[in-house]
Amino acid sequence: MLNLKAQVELPDEERPTLRVTANIDAAKVQFSTDAAGHRHAKLLVLLVAFNEGPKQPTRCRRARGAEYRSGCERYQAVAEQGIEFQLALTLKPGKYRLRLGVSDASNHHIGTLDMPVDVAAPSAPGS
Repeated sequence: MLNLKAQVELPDEERPTLRVTANIDAAKVQFSTDAAGHRHAKLLVLLVAFNEGPKQPTRCRRARGAEYRSGCERYQAVAEQGIEFQLALTLKPGKYRLRLGVSDASNHHIGTLDMPVDVAAPSAPGS
């Protein structure tokens, strides 16, 4: 199992997208080492927003495959602090359940996190 932590930043006047900043505990991530001593990890990250309510017509998703690569010094920091990443979604006003999933392609460890969010309608100018 991969341990995840995440923080959600709701859209505002300056940034119209919902942003999720997440961190994966690197202890369960499998890294390989190449001939130059660089560490590699292959991760698949998926963020899905499910519309709350009797009908669920809206599903927004953002997926990202990433090969994480670092030198020795950077790897030590990642081992201590985790792997941080950001994803963004554009959502209409409403209540959603966000599901964040991460999979390590090398060892098939996964982690998921559910987060309820309420995206407010943009405020009118001068409000």
